[in-house]
Amino acid sequence: MAGTAGVAGTAALPRPQWRLRLAGSVQGGIAFACEFLLRGVLSYQGAVRAMIAGTITRPGLAAIRPGIRFGLIDHALAPFENAPGLDLPQLKRDLAVVVSAEALFTLTDLCGLSPDDAIASAVRTAAAVTGAAFRAGQAAVHDREDYLVSPD
Repeated sequence: MAGTAGVAGTAALPRPQWRLRLAGSVQGGIAFACEFLLRGVLSYQGAVRAMIAGTITRPGLAAIRPGIRFGLIDHALAPFENAPGLDLPQLKRDLAVVVSAEALFTLTDLCGLSPDDAIASAVRTAAAVTGAAFRAGQAAVHDREDYLVSPD
């Protein structure tokens, strides 16, 4: 068993290509957070599935779930907390759906994806949701500026 711990530990590390592809962008931070979480979920999927199952049958226990995703999302978005026009609380809720064990299990169990393909799909989706939120925020700022500057 001692040999498996090292393998599981390295499997939880995100692959460098996501960091390189999206380096320096808000999507890069979210991509890293998403892959980091989902590789960790894979490493402990038996325990994670049991925790989810327990909280489905007893919703009052949901508060005992670790909620690691929220800390990762908060950390990745922290540098942008004052970004003009960005609806940060909504973006965090949107990402909580994608950056999750539930999303990973849906993609592997119901969609039939391999674990790596499922993680890649979730990472792409998280990056796309983040990019769309930032573009919408920039458009809202631009629209307000157009409204405030009258051609008269």
